[in-house]
Amino acid sequence: MMSVLSTLFINAQPWKVFAIAFLLGALGTLAFEPFSWFFMAFFSLSGLLWLLNNSQSTSWKHVFAIGWWFGLGHFTTGLYWIAFAMSIDLQQFGWLIPFALLGLPAVLSFFIAPVTLLTHMSRTKALTQLFYFSMLWAIFEWLRGHVLTGLPWNLIGYIWMDYDLMNQSLSLFGAYGLSLITVFIAGLPFLSLETTSLRNRIFYSSIALILLISLGTFGKWRLFYANDGVLPNICLRLVQPNIPQRLKWDHKHLNKNFEHLLFLTSSPAQKPITHILWPEAAVPCLLEYDHGKRHRVASVIPSEGALMTGGVRLIKRSRVNIQAWNSIFVITPDAQITDIYDKSHLVPFGEYVPMRSFFPSFVKKVTAGSTDFSSGTGPRTLKVKGLPPFSPLVCYEGIFPGEVKEKQGERPQWIYNATNDAWFGPTSGPYQHLAINRARAIEEGLPYIRVANTGISAVIDAYGRVKASLPLNTEGTIDTELPLPSSSLTLYSLYGDRIFFGLLVFFSLLFLGGFLSHRRCAKRTVK
Repeated sequence: MMSVLSTLFINAQPWKVFAIAFLLGALGTLAFEPFSWFFMAFFSLSGLLWLLNNSQSTSWKHVFAIGWWFGLGHFTTGLYWIAFAMSIDLQQFGWLIPFALLGLPAVLSFFIAPVTLLTHMSRTKALTQLFYFSMLWAIFEWLRGHVLTGLPWNLIGYIWMDYDLMNQSLSLFGAYGLSLITVFIAGLPFLSLETTSLRNRIFYSSIALILLISLGTFGKWRLFYANDGVLPNICLRLVQPNIPQRLKWDHKHLNKNFEHLLFLTSSPAQKPITHILWPEAAVPCLLEYDHGKRHRVASVIPSEGALMTGGVRLIKRSRVNIQAWNSIFVITPDAQITDIYDKSHLVPFGEYVPMRSFFPSFVKKVTAGSTDFSSGTGPRTLKVKGLPPFSPLVCYEGIFPGEVKEKQGERPQWIYNATNDAWFGPTSGPYQHLAINRARAIEEGLPYIRVANTGISAVIDAYGRVKASLPLNTEGTIDTELPLPSSSLTLYSLYGDRIFFGLLVFFSLLFLGGFLSHRRCAKRTVK
């Protein structure tokens, strides 16, 4: 069967090859939420390797293009939901839809094209080539998460987020490390199909099976000893107001939205509430200056507790010198703001225009207001009366592995993420975002409390398991106890991506050993 396909492929015109690459990339996104068909990543990546292995062109441009078209299919279908945000205000941002739908994926595809080019150039035996391909994929995935502020969305390691036994390995390797191992496993079916030797097929299948069983066994062990307890005398109320983004900053609806938020917050509870959590930019005012609304907020706060909410912070130094931050405020029952966290990892073009001087004046950030947001100083640990110390995150900040807590100082005991996925409507974006947040909980061994405007709000324990949630596009509250952190520090929380770099060194040695062995065999054959 494979030989027939190879014969047909040899005679295929370049555009057909690129179309196949695009399709394979698109099918690979079915491995992520909301589908979570992990085997589609195996099919997608094995298919990409098959394309490279059967490419008869010696042109580097052709092989580079195979990877680029694969990336275009992968990122267009995986990130289409970003374009939905531009439809919130079609008159102002409708022209950006083609750039969001195809322009961003076209740029991100350049993180896959070098992988296919360098893999094709290696010209070594199949298993050695797979080590090289896996290593390259992981390196460029890491670069995608860091270059130009980074966008580490839908890393290959996230295909396991719907499988609790498999995703626990994030606590060891982190997202990038698990991606490296996953890509290697996903490529083994290609090796099994390409070889005509039954012995080799058994060998490759055995490697895949051993690795999968090893990951699953570790997950079983970690969950068996999971710390399922909760902190006593704490009851959090998560409020999901479900305010459509079109109405959120509409001046005709600001007071109505605010009153609706207060109404949900003060609704009856089955047990005494100690602390209240609101979503990103929940309050339609400047809390530092609007004393009236701040006292309204204080009126729904439990007498011995506090309320944490997302909001906009602004300092006006002169008529033209205005600075704004997307922040989290801590408010006490006496209407005092006792602490503020400013979002440090901002969304390019969403919250600010990077290199603004290079763009015409009509290019504005997508979020409300004409002033670009300023960046905060980085992750912090906040302390609030009646709660263990926690790490506050605003929306987008939760997608970056290893960047969700303060590097120095006291270790947080949980994570509070105020977010607003109303921008993305009923697309796959909010589901993928939730899955990525669950990965952060496993990596750090910390409970992750996610409060979203339109959903999906969720209580996630230190093992990435959703203990309670509110569906997308519904209003309501979650009254919950606070899960305990994992009983011991995770390897990733201690060493971060150094573990990933260690895996890269290990794969590099395997590749180098195989490559040198292949060269020696080739020289003997020539002699």
